[in-house]
Amino acid sequence: MPFLLIPLMFFIIGLIIVAVFAIGIFLLKLLIVPALLIILAVWLF
Repeated sequence: MPFLLIPLMFFIIGLIIVAVFAIGIFLLKLLIVPALLIILAVWLF
């Protein structure tokens, strides 16, 4: 049983890391797009 739990733990940790990266990239996109629009607006006017 312990031999089966170790790969399962690695798999769960991997999924958590991937999820954190995905959420982080998504949040960065949400922050970068308005920031770029503000910079563009300031640059144009």
